[in-house]
Amino acid sequence: MDLRAECRFPTDIEAECRTAGRAWTARLHNISVGGCMLGCTDGLPTGTLLRLRIRGMPAIDGAIAWHHRAHAGVRFRDPLSAAMLEQLGLAPAAAIHVKLAAAG
Repeated sequence: MDLRAECRFPTDIEAECRTAGRAWTARLHNISVGGCMLGCTDGLPTGTLLRLRIRGMPAIDGAIAWHHRAHAGVRFRDPLSAAMLEQLGLAPAAAIHVKLAAAG
């Protein structure tokens, strides 16, 4: 059972990632207001703090929540705003409507 509270949006967004002493480029495979899944070939320990930079947006701070094979889950320190999701071309209002309809 999926216990996530937020709707996830499939994406193919490039982000610059940075941890203490390391920087790399990764693809975000999905994103929600609370986190994202990124492609990551190196195993990052759970709890590793990182900063994501997506072109045209403010930096997003978070921590590694899980790592499996070539993917890692990131939990954002602060939820993304609706304006940030819209800037990425995503429609949070539509996703919330779909989620409520499915729950009801």
